Amino acid sequence: MGARLSPCLAPCSDEDAEGGEAALAQAKAAPPDLILLDLMMPGIGGHEVCQRLKKDPTTDGVPIIVVTAFGAMGAKEWALARGAEDFVLKPVQPEDLRARVSAMLKVRGIRQDLERLHVQDPDLPVIMLTAYASSRNAIAALKLGAFDFIIKGLEHDLMLLAVHRAVRHRRETLNKKGEIEQLRARIAELERGRAGGHR
Repeated sequence: MGARLSPCLAPCSDEDAEGGEAALAQAKAAPPDLILLDLMMPGIGGHEVCQRLKKDPTTDGVPIIVVTAFGAMGAKEWALARGAEDFVLKPVQPEDLRARVSAMLKVRGIRQDLERLHVQDPDLPVIMLTAYASSRNAIAALKLGAFDFIIKGLEHDLMLLAVHRAVRHRRETLNKKGEIEQLRARIAELERGRAGGHR
């Protein structure tokens, strides 16, 4: 298997790319929701494909699960360091792979929702609440602009504290914006008065 470009979870008409060049071309032409990538591929190998996909703005947000029989020492660490979100050794257990794909698509959906929220209101503090507790997910959420990242099951008081911090941050941001707008209006007024005095 080369790279499987998965536009949905299941069932769906996934496309297989039989070599690295074909995988890159297909992913760039129509970015899928998720890519299952083998490291052993004809032409450009999976390592290079992974790197190129993550460096390309068209495909850098597409989650990659490496599914391979290549279990050399350090292969997993290398793949994860180059941007792959998960690593599975063959032979694959179908239920395990399905669960990983499902979780990865949920994380992708959350990231997309977060990006949409920030387009609508860049200053809106967003708190991510999730059962997928991993430092990788927390870092990804914070890089996308989440105000905080909370794992389900935390004490009630800690969750309330995070919400209070977010509300206080929002108020302070809006107050600062209001002060800046007042200063700009005052500066514009002074400049108009100065220009009028020179006539």
